[in-house]
Amino acid sequence: MVNRTSTTSDGLRSGIDLGGGEVTTPADYLLMAGFLVYEAPRAPATARLAARRILTAVLRAATARGFPNSDVLETLLANGTKSPRVYQLAVDAAAAVGDVQTFVEILRHAGLSTEGEL
Repeated sequence: MVNRTSTTSDGLRSGIDLGGGEVTTPADYLLMAGFLVYEAPRAPATARLAARRILTAVLRAATARGFPNSDVLETLLANGTKSPRVYQLAVDAAAAVGDVQTFVEILRHAGLSTEGEL
């Protein structure tokens, strides 16, 4: 699922490579995890568990690095809120974590290193 990042032609990491030519940002990845945890009851249990680990690991890391709104973001995700505020909080949480490589490393440390978990 998260064993690589996508790079631009100048070698800069541009996002998380989902495979099949799909690339996403850390913020969108975080929002997808929130969706699976709180709004996808028919998703396979393994996918929901992996998503929970993603949400927990990223929000803990963001909080440890000074992001003050992890609880707010998680509450909004739990309530199914879709708004510019939710997106901005996800962007801010991902930014607090660091660059794309750091985001992916946090996921790896949470035990999420193989493709196909979600």
